[in-house]
Amino acid sequence: MGQALETELVDFDALGASPERSKANQLLPEIGRLFVMTSDTCSEEQLEVYDDVLLRLADMVEITARICLAEMMAPLDRAPRALIRKLAQDDIAVAAPVLLESRILDDIDLAYIAHTQSDDHLDAIARRESVSDSVSDVLITKGNDRVLSSVASNSGADISDEGFEKLIDRSQVYEALQDCLAQRQDLPRAILERFMSMATERVRQSLLSTGKVEQADRVEKAAEIAKERLMGKVGLTQNDIAKAIVGVRAMHDAGTLSPYTVMSFADRDQRAEVICAISILTKARLDLTYNVMTQANPGAFIVFAKAGKLGEDLVMRLLETGRWRECLSSDLRGKALKTYRNLTLEKAVALRNRMMRPGQKKPN
Repeated sequence: MGQALETELVDFDALGASPERSKANQLLPEIGRLFVMTSDTCSEEQLEVYDDVLLRLADMVEITARICLAEMMAPLDRAPRALIRKLAQDDIAVAAPVLLESRILDDIDLAYIAHTQSDDHLDAIARRESVSDSVSDVLITKGNDRVLSSVASNSGADISDEGFEKLIDRSQVYEALQDCLAQRQDLPRAILERFMSMATERVRQSLLSTGKVEQADRVEKAAEIAKERLMGKVGLTQNDIAKAIVGVRAMHDAGTLSPYTVMSFADRDQRAEVICAISILTKARLDLTYNVMTQANPGAFIVFAKAGKLGEDLVMRLLETGRWRECLSSDLRGKALKTYRNLTLEKAVALRNRMMRPGQKKPN
């Protein structure tokens, strides 16, 4: 039946015998329009026939006919899949409508095209109504500055933490990218902090003047965090620690200090008590614990937590409190927990012991 329908649509034998393309150029948009009229009602078998016919015709026509076909196919919710893939990898004049609009292309298709086609193709993908973070990552890795600007400017483009990091790295050279990033409402707190610490004054003012009230508040807080980091401040004084250690040691001596106690400290945002308790539970020097618990990167804390057998529930809770509540996105927090799970007790103890020697650097 499929062969009969194909023959009804196009006589390829007669068409192939003709030395001119004019007939094929005329047929392609006609059959394309016929499909558009029946796309919602045709059977799967008929869809396959259309796919085969239009693919074969597309190889026989001039670019103007393919552009016309791409513009007809791009908005459809149901279209010949192989044809759409072919058009998406054609000359950019043909590919652009499909790359911008077609919902037939999935993330695998888009990522493959981003890996194999020109920056013009990548830019069209970057301007789609929605772009997943996995596709955005490819665009950011493979694309030129124009592509990166299109990704960063597209509020419908999801961007992973890694993708944001790459965009910020590039924006230090290509400053126009900073303007694009400044308009985004979804910068994770840790990314926003880093951005504010290096962004030009022009962009800082843009963030404050064009953002919503809530966004402006986030920016101000992030700027404060960035400033504290640059100045080496952590928001706790030696007096805070001195007061806390007395009560925490008393709890330990009474046998009431436990991971649940530390969680209770964390819930009440008693950071000094948390640091003192972790020092006692992990048998680490208080000054070293203080440094580990107040740096933005939780890597050293993960080592101490594993070596001190703190338990995953407590580690997870602590990564959601204090400075890490401000600095870590959910993605980075998940990576830290994965490191905790994969780190063996033996290796953690060895790393902790090395860190506790004078002059030793903390692991990244």
